[in-house]
Amino acid sequence: MKRNILSENMRRFGTKNLNEQSEPRDPKSKIMPIMGQESTGWTVEFRKGIQCFLNTAGYRDNQDKQLEVDGKIGNYPHSKTAQAIFNAQEALNARNKDPESGKNPKLIYPIDGKWGQDTYDALSAEEKKIFHDCIEQYQGGFMNTIKTWFSL
Repeated sequence: MKRNILSENMRRFGTKNLNEQSEPRDPKSKIMPIMGQESTGWTVEFRKGIQCFLNTAGYRDNQDKQLEVDGKIGNYPHSKTAQAIFNAQEALNARNKDPESGKNPKLIYPIDGKWGQDTYDALSAEEKKIFHDCIEQYQGGFMNTIKTWFSL
């Protein structure tokens, strides 16, 4: 049985934007932790998966450079990864905007350089597949599941 790592992380921390953290983090919380380097809520492997996705999907930092996949995500504008997330959010909002109404049904708000459910929801189906592949690559897939089971 294959576990869906993304779903487990989203279920564990809720589905709101990561920049909001006014309630304590617990499995029943509707608020996700801040996706910063200092965050202890998401594993280093999961953050590496996000960096892998940004590189693979073509999102870059403010110097138009690929990210180092090190699992460190700080705060915008000082973090290269946060810069890439910010640039991705701007590009996704521009791409998803309805030219007739000017409205964006998949609005990422605020554009803040923090990875959250709004950012994930704005991805195309192809980008979501890339994202899942990167998460799977860094989470270790089936072997990681076996390790998790034996560590319980």
